[in-house]
Amino acid sequence: QSEIYDTFFNKCGAIIVRGAYTKNSMEQYNAWCESFLDIAKLDGNCRHPKQPGKYLINDVVTRLGAENADLLLQLINNPFLTTFCDILLGFMKYGSVTTHWIEPGGDRQLSHVDYPLHV
Repeated sequence: QSEIYDTFFNKCGAIIVRGAYTKNSMEQYNAWCESFLDIAKLDGNCRHPKQPGKYLINDVVTRLGAENADLLLQLINNPFLTTFCDILLGFMKYGSVTTHWIEPGGDRQLSHVDYPLHV
């Protein structure tokens, strides 16, 4: 735990955990994000402030929970996510739960969810 904490706060400021979610969960989430994007674009801060090819989907807990509570629980009750959040933020605390949606046309990429939960 101290290695994770030290790496995040004292070395790189970000941690990527590969393979934390199933392919099926991510395909479902990617489809939800794609279908929800037109609504998300109505938010005043829908554009990422520093990366113009990226949208923010805000309030994922409320919005996804209203449409697909099972998928939301798969994402936020993931043991990797909860372990890292407990270490970095404190026991059972979440920050802002948003998603980054990357637009097509970037270098070697199609539209996709950048990562499921930005906490």
